[in-house]
Amino acid sequence: MPRPPRHPLFWLVSFLLWMLTLWVLSSRTGDETQLPPIPMADKVAHFGFFLGGSGLLCAFLYCLGPLRSRWKLLFLVVMVVMGSIGWLDEIHQSYTPGRFGKDPYDWLADVTGGLAGCLIFRRMHTLLHPRENKNG
Repeated sequence: MPRPPRHPLFWLVSFLLWMLTLWVLSSRTGDETQLPPIPMADKVAHFGFFLGGSGLLCAFLYCLGPLRSRWKLLFLVVMVVMGSIGWLDEIHQSYTPGRFGKDPYDWLADVTGGLAGCLIFRRMHTLLHPRENKNG
């Protein structure tokens, strides 16, 4: 099975592209935002998007090195960053025509998705370990 890249720059660029995508999506006016007519679809979208973003940030910090074996600190850093980005996103949306923003339930979905991303990364982090030589 191919392993994901282990270089922190790959994960940093991926996380920055995630942030750029969030900014672009949050800049869309209310009538441009099309979600399926399912109750709470926007909360599910927030949860899923922030789940992915926190996984990218976890991978970056893990590959960087200093937090590699300090899971509680890594989770704390990721949760503070994701919570802050989520709230800034809500503020940004409040200035976008046709959007409301400052929705604490959207922010809660962001934070919950961030936590889920951390927990999933914790279970899958071994994919980023260096390959072991099986010939020797």
